[in-house]
Amino acid sequence: MKPLTDLQTLYAEQVAPQLAALAATREQARRQRRRWLGVFTGLLLALVVVTWTFGLGVVWFVLLAAPAVAALIYLTVAQYKVDEVVPAQVNQLISNALVPNLYKECQYAANLPVGYRYFQESGLFLHLPQNYSGRHLLKGKNADVPFICSELVASFTNGETAQNPPEEVIFEGLFYVSGFRGQFAAPVVVLANNAPQRLGTLGKLLNAYDPYRPPFVPYLRGQFADQFAVYSPDAVEVRRVLDATTQQLLLDFEQTTGREVSVSFIDKRICLAIEGPLLAITPNEALDGATYWQQYYATFAFAASFCLAVNQRLAPVKNELIWDL
Repeated sequence: MKPLTDLQTLYAEQVAPQLAALAATREQARRQRRRWLGVFTGLLLALVVVTWTFGLGVVWFVLLAAPAVAALIYLTVAQYKVDEVVPAQVNQLISNALVPNLYKECQYAANLPVGYRYFQESGLFLHLPQNYSGRHLLKGKNADVPFICSELVASFTNGETAQNPPEEVIFEGLFYVSGFRGQFAAPVVVLANNAPQRLGTLGKLLNAYDPYRPPFVPYLRGQFADQFAVYSPDAVEVRRVLDATTQQLLLDFEQTTGREVSVSFIDKRICLAIEGPLLAITPNEALDGATYWQQYYATFAFAASFCLAVNQRLAPVKNELIWDL
């Protein structure tokens, strides 16, 4: 994976000018809105004076003021729509420029997800999706270790709750699958753990007796046990995989980004599921392109470095890895 410094020229030449143009367009729309708001507000005040002076009454005021009020509503809605689409535009601009250039050599498909079987076989999700889509598929090698990843949205329709059933999201975020230069003795599943924070002791009991998971690993302690729930039938393999360094990498990422990450070590694969949009932009915030660029890069960099670190620590011998992705 290319270091961030190698991608700064790309940002400066391709992304920064377009972000500046987008910000200028939004600011111009805001200035026009403020100008017209001033005009129509002045018009309303003038109508108040005219109706009061000539005693036209409330009916005449309403008839005369209706066009101005309608115009004010239209301007407000129009500006809201302009601001509302900005986050998606920024996200698309940065992702389209950055993702295809993260690696020197890799296959890229703009509108494809990671293969469904990797999602299904990861052991991270209990509910299989009815709707499965994604974008920015990357497939290649990271330091000679094969990987495949994409942004992913997996959901299902809950048809039992309403006539027009809502769509329930199973996962939305970055899904990263890496090869492993060896084979895990037993599956180890590490899930972002919300139950204790939300339900206290009851949440811990729900983790411990989840009938749909491998056996819960109860002996982990400290902050890692508060943030993650670990499942595996082999306690020895858990100790081997989840050493202090691996635990700290997961903790640091969650604390730094505020995003949940789950990981499974199964057979000859490492699967990472990083929840949430890669860029969280609010409609009205000032556009900080350099920060967005770094944030977007950081998610991919964490996934790649985490999987590479596990490979180097547990399987340092460079066995030839033949893995059909």
